[in-house]
Amino acid sequence: MTNETELLQAVQQLANKDVAPFDLQIDRQAKLPSGLFQKIVDLGLLKAKIPKEYDGLDVSAATAGKIVNILAKANASVGVMLEGHYKSCDQLAKYGTDAAKKRYFAWGAQAILGFSNTEPEGGSDPSKHQSYAVEKDGHWIINGDKVMITNGTLAQVYSVNVKTGPNEYSVFIVDKGMPGFSFGYVEKFIGLRGIPCGEVVMNQIEVGPENMLGKRGQGLEIANNAHDDARYLMGAVLTGIQEHALDIAKNYAAKRKSGNTLLKDMQVTQYKISKIATNKELTRLVYEEAARRKDAGLPYMEQSAMAKCFGSKAAVESCDLTLQIMGGYGYSAEFSPEHLVRDARAMEIAEGTIEKMYTEISNAEMADVPSQEVARKQADLTDLDQILPLLEAAKTPAGAVDAVSSPSQAAGLPKAKIVLALGRGANQPETIALAKQVAEKLGAEIGVTRPMVGSNFNRGQQLGVNGHKIKPQVLINLGIAGAPQYTFTVDHAENIISVNTNPNAIVFEGSDYRYVGITYDFLKELLNRLG
Repeated sequence: MTNETELLQAVQQLANKDVAPFDLQIDRQAKLPSGLFQKIVDLGLLKAKIPKEYDGLDVSAATAGKIVNILAKANASVGVMLEGHYKSCDQLAKYGTDAAKKRYFAWGAQAILGFSNTEPEGGSDPSKHQSYAVEKDGHWIINGDKVMITNGTLAQVYSVNVKTGPNEYSVFIVDKGMPGFSFGYVEKFIGLRGIPCGEVVMNQIEVGPENMLGKRGQGLEIANNAHDDARYLMGAVLTGIQEHALDIAKNYAAKRKSGNTLLKDMQVTQYKISKIATNKELTRLVYEEAARRKDAGLPYMEQSAMAKCFGSKAAVESCDLTLQIMGGYGYSAEFSPEHLVRDARAMEIAEGTIEKMYTEISNAEMADVPSQEVARKQADLTDLDQILPLLEAAKTPAGAVDAVSSPSQAAGLPKAKIVLALGRGANQPETIALAKQVAEKLGAEIGVTRPMVGSNFNRGQQLGVNGHKIKPQVLINLGIAGAPQYTFTVDHAENIISVNTNPNAIVFEGSDYRYVGITYDFLKELLNRLG
């Protein structure tokens, strides 16, 4: 092939001629048709993610995704086979030694490469993994058991993530020609039946240092990188599954009648077809964005997780809607929709469950959000002399404080050096009057929590989620319980003094000084100390 466009055209021809016509057969017989794998090899598809210096095609992530997408539309198992191979090639290219690349890329041009993390005791969480490698005389001796490997028993070369210390993981390359290597159990999964998902048993396999990917202790990083590469390609598979389902739904709805009305003209069917089409296109967009970012050298973990997470849920829904359009025929094993549902459902588990994807996506979104926690003294305020130096240092000259006269005014709260914040526990008229006197003495601003906005205070003085976010030198919380919608908007104050009658008030947890008592008494004593 002279370019990636011609390669994709050839892949489409292969899919149309040698894969799609055998879709049901692949599922029923749980294997690829005779000769199909060799045609994939002859087309050079196993070399797609092998670097050119090792006689590979070195196609972009975007093109690799399209290859997988095209084949997955014809049959999902074929797409997943290449997904597993491509992610394995990517790890060898990124982390492998020159010796390993020379040996195993030549192998990978003709045979499948695999990557294995899962063990009987756990999948995405490796803390309970038992496989291990011990260094001896400059070599590594590997023992253990890896299960549920995509292409397991089909692949001939495997990158395995094993323990090299109590909390240390490293990745080694093993192959089926090594003494101590054997295949074990092949899972009887209900979907993606065209390729095996099997076990590799390692019994005293000895490898040299050239067979380590990356460095010792880099195993979790490499395994996570493999997940990222697999997940955007899974998005491509899931796009293909939904394209397949959409074609079936459209063709059936265009010919089948309910009474005298074609299904395509019924709103209930139109909803289903529009939902399938939208799900398919959104899955495509997110996997292509992950591929674009990978090609551009940008972080793509989150987008890859989205492609798998959204795409798998969307594909299960889309295939189920297609089944529903076809009614009883959709539920029949004589037609494709039921196996499309089974194929799509596997994707909610493989390469990390959707629950794990929720965690990873959320963690990525929260990564740039600064922690709201600020270390506080949490000292009991037994003598107001403890805080007078803070107040004197932050005191603003008389006349520098702007009064608030309308709800639209922001007042001086955002810039104030001292803020007296009043909550429900300081709602008595005599307490409010004292607070105003103290504020005047200190040149402070008065802010209030939402329940205090009304006859005595306006919206311009509100603090919290719907009010001002402040960072004064000194904040005095008066009769405030400490609800998060208030505290997280003020907890970057340099010094926080809180007054409450409840010794267990939450507000004390984020305070430098805690005064357990009546707000009026505190203000009266403070006013006397200020003179």
